[in-house]
Amino acid sequence: MLQPIWTPFEVALLIDAYKCIDRGCITKKDAVSEISTLFRNHAISQGIAIDSTYRNENSISLRFEELRYLFNDGNGGIKNTSSLFRIMVKMYQQNPRAFHDIRQACSFFQNMGKPLC
Repeated sequence: MLQPIWTPFEVALLIDAYKCIDRGCITKKDAVSEISTLFRNHAISQGIAIDSTYRNENSISLRFEELRYLFNDGNGGIKNTSSLFRIMVKMYQQNPRAFHDIRQACSFFQNMGKPLC
């Protein structure tokens, strides 16, 4: 099954989760599990057919490593990432208000239940 492209909303949630890991509010293992479950359940609720690879824990963990690369100026993590991830990290760093606006518009955040940290 071809994986859908990531949305700004998904990337915003990943960035927030990455920052929670970075602050020590949640373990990477727990964040990966929670985010994967959230994305998968959201897709199902939207009528999207998913398979075992759709936003699974391995793919979430890989994306966290891409964020680690971007937030640490290339020191660690995985270099190969999408332009959307680069844009969203830059927005988080240089235009927090715009990033916050994307987060607030995201239905994932509204339906998440409890915050990660």
